[in-house]
Amino acid sequence: ALGRGLTVDGTTPTSGFQPIFTFLLAPLFLITPHDQITPIRFIIGAHWLIFFMSALLLGRVLVKAVRPAHRTDERLLFWIGVFTYSASALLFLGSFNGLETGLLLLCLLTIIRCYQKTNMNTPGEYIRLGALLGILVLVRVDQVFLVVVATVVCLFAPRKNSKAARFKSAAALGGTAFLVSLPWWLYCLYEFGSLMPSGGAATQVWDLTPFRIERGLIAIFCNLMPIIYLGQNHLEGLLVHIARTLLVVGGLCLLWVDRSWFTQKFQTERSVVPVFRRTVWACGILLGSNLLLLMYYTLASSAVYFYVRYMAGAAVASLLVISFLIWKSLLRTRFPGIAFLLIEGTLIVAALALIAQGRAMTYIPQLTLIKEHVPASERVAAFQTGTVSYFRDGVINLDGKVNQQALSRRADIVDYLKEHNINWICDAKEIVPLILHADSLRNRTWEFVGERANFVLYRRFGITAD
Repeated sequence: ALGRGLTVDGTTPTSGFQPIFTFLLAPLFLITPHDQITPIRFIIGAHWLIFFMSALLLGRVLVKAVRPAHRTDERLLFWIGVFTYSASALLFLGSFNGLETGLLLLCLLTIIRCYQKTNMNTPGEYIRLGALLGILVLVRVDQVFLVVVATVVCLFAPRKNSKAARFKSAAALGGTAFLVSLPWWLYCLYEFGSLMPSGGAATQVWDLTPFRIERGLIAIFCNLMPIIYLGQNHLEGLLVHIARTLLVVGGLCLLWVDRSWFTQKFQTERSVVPVFRRTVWACGILLGSNLLLLMYYTLASSAVYFYVRYMAGAAVASLLVISFLIWKSLLRTRFPGIAFLLIEGTLIVAALALIAQGRAMTYIPQLTLIKEHVPASERVAAFQTGTVSYFRDGVINLDGKVNQQALSRRADIVDYLKEHNINWICDAKEIVPLILHADSLRNRTWEFVGERANFVLYRRFGITAD
């Protein structure tokens, strides 16, 4: 965005970002190169565009899958899909987090819609779908799990094709996805010697604990019922988790009650393009890949606070099912239009009530503390640096998500700071002692300067602020 290449500060290379989302937004900064605020407004506008496109596309996918017999039922189903997506608190908050989550959901819906429209009879059609999957990987790298599941399903799913034909189809699908995403893998290998981006490596700690299992299960259930979400760090609690779980179980029961409808739908599609069947398969592949993600992140990632976002793809499948169940339930009422307004109106009000709760002001005190005490010419270090480094130059990332050098020096981070002449550090009260170690603080190698909210500022002993 600032013309410094794929670096943190103009010199330090990084792989701690999701490629396509970053490259798409970078040109927005060229419009107002000396203005830090206006590009943020542009990005928010891009988030809104992606959000509404996703909502409309979900409605379209639903209509094409179900194919209601009457025009009024079709319109009702479309708008149920649109408003259910728009009113899902989890997706609403996730789509405006400044990250790639909203674009990921849009890409998943686009792939499902393309799968609905394609006959899947020729290698070219598998190549086109594979290209979309490759783009999806560049939107969010961990979607390689989805590519793997889709390729395996393509290879082993029960079909009339011969084994050789299934192998060619799977090779075309998975091979194209790999080739499209290959530039990213080559960059990571050439620059860092590893396929794992620094963002993943920074939080990779192999372990299996009850706490991780609990947060992983909560995360997947949040995405299975995204219309109920109160913010993982605020109003969520045991009762909310129980209510969400009961609704998921209730939805499964409703699907079981309507199983005859599904059987009839599958039978009527035997002589036409099986759009409904393909949509069901797509949802199954999505859920399967996210279950693999659940197992992987629970075992490998210490970033339990990100689990909900990591498994956001499952929400696409669940919202298709939820919207369908709402539609079927409304058709059984005497006044489906009024019932629709009541249900969706309630969901929208609940989502809007979370807007203020979703505002993240966590790092503003950190930025203020640095501006008050640290000279503009001095560099300052911190673990989480996204907000601070956007508004100030000379901020050094220490958690390793975007700074591979710091990641490789975690064991001797104090020496790393000294070698790079970094004399200031500002982070949360509980983080700074972990960075500087007790000996450095006890021996007065570093001294306390100031405090604001939960953040503290330290400088190397003997350094002045002049």
